[in-house]
Amino acid sequence: MKKTKYSAFIFILLLTSTLAQQVNADFIYVTLLIDKQNYKQREMLTINGTVTHNGNLVDDGLIAIEVENPNKPILLRTLPLSTNISTRYFYMQVESLYPCDGVANPITYIERGLNVYIYVYMKIKNNGVADKQVYTSISIVDSNSVLLDSKWGGLTVYAGQSCVFMPRLNIPNWASTGIAKIYANIYSDLPENGGYPLCPESSAKIPILESIYIDPPEDGGNQQIIQNGTYRLQFILPPDVLPGEYKVSVTAWYKGLQRSTSKTFNVTVIPSPPWPSFAIKPPKAGPGYSITFDASSSSPEGYNDTITKYSWNFGDGGTATGRIVTHSYSNVGNYTVTLTVIDAEGFSNTTSKIVSIIIIHDIAVLSIECMEKIYDSWKVYVTITVKNKGTVQENFNLRLYYNNTLTNSTTIQLGILQSKKIILEWMTTGISVPANYILKAEVDILQNEVNTTDNTLTFSSIRAIKLGDIIEDRIIDIYDITCVCVAYGSREGDPNWYVMADLVRDGLIDIYDVTTVCILYNYQY
Repeated sequence: MKKTKYSAFIFILLLTSTLAQQVNADFIYVTLLIDKQNYKQREMLTINGTVTHNGNLVDDGLIAIEVENPNKPILLRTLPLSTNISTRYFYMQVESLYPCDGVANPITYIERGLNVYIYVYMKIKNNGVADKQVYTSISIVDSNSVLLDSKWGGLTVYAGQSCVFMPRLNIPNWASTGIAKIYANIYSDLPENGGYPLCPESSAKIPILESIYIDPPEDGGNQQIIQNGTYRLQFILPPDVLPGEYKVSVTAWYKGLQRSTSKTFNVTVIPSPPWPSFAIKPPKAGPGYSITFDASSSSPEGYNDTITKYSWNFGDGGTATGRIVTHSYSNVGNYTVTLTVIDAEGFSNTTSKIVSIIIIHDIAVLSIECMEKIYDSWKVYVTITVKNKGTVQENFNLRLYYNNTLTNSTTIQLGILQSKKIILEWMTTGISVPANYILKAEVDILQNEVNTTDNTLTFSSIRAIKLGDIIEDRIIDIYDITCVCVAYGSREGDPNWYVMADLVRDGLIDIYDVTTVCILYNYQY
């Protein structure tokens, strides 16, 4: 009897141990560390931790991170927990992500200033077999890792379908110039509610410029080193950060398992001097030119604080007050421009820059854009970008050649450091086909021009064929007529638009194009 009870006891212990191991095997563990319990404005905040499964760092998976201020979520990010993420677990997908205007046209840069904003186009697809309620988020940080804005929202994405999330994001006046990063994510719910990532994070970039006179910066890259089972996120809260208790919530996801945790930290706003900053537009000019000095990028550095006074010293005896002012210089030279700002708390701060007053004549052809396949007896649009790199307004001629034969020209006026796209028409009547052609754009050489090497630019090679030979087999036949009919009724920009079917070159494929190809039917060359 005692032996039977003893055996039963041993069996229960073994069963309990086995069940415990199985239970433990079904859990992942996540740690969360915040390097500051008390955060002050302009400090870098670091969030890091580990994710383990059965005591080992995971070799796959994602972790969702949400940062909330006392009122709402302000940052949502998803970080990889491995260099090789298995995509077979994810049925949600970010198909497209890019910065744009309010009607989804892509934009290539932002000029910093007051009341500046962008839209971000995010196209999401549900590759699963069931409809899914998801939470999408887009966050943007500047080149110094300062959080600029974040938007999120709930969407229903139907099975096998796509939908678009296109929020407006504010670009604060104090945003740092350089390459800003846009991060887009899809979650089952907000991480504060235990929501986990439904796919890896997608990202895009947008240059923030001090002014249109400054060329977009190059992206130096900032590739994060990833170690299996670990994560690390660094960022800076905005300089007008809301004081109070902030919460960081993380949800780790690993092969269908998830685990959440959270911690808090406090944000303390310490009265600080304002942060002066200004742009010179343009940064160099000739004597007598009215230069704009814009201090819109200055920051008061405090919650609900404001800058009450902007004082300027232009370095030539001239002074002014105001956020945006203008000034011209009589003589060439380098002048130190000093800006002093005072905030509502009575703090002041000063910064300075050099403005160059110099006479420079320099114009350039920057680029040529043209179709690489064209017809004879056709209208070809050639887009040429020219720039005034000098410091005085210039008037000059632009000429377009094909194989050294002049085909078109125009007169252009450009202000200091101004660039412009010019569209010239090339009428190809009389050219030989089939043949290859080279385009050349050329601008005048100015008197005392400092650099003439970029006054010409070539574009090659352009293939010319007979009008109507759409499939390019050197005979106009039923196949070419079919191509026109397939695109019939379409306008430029329509899904079925095909420019080579626009034989009369009017932006619409209609009966005139059909008539043209029919007249040329059976023509061989």
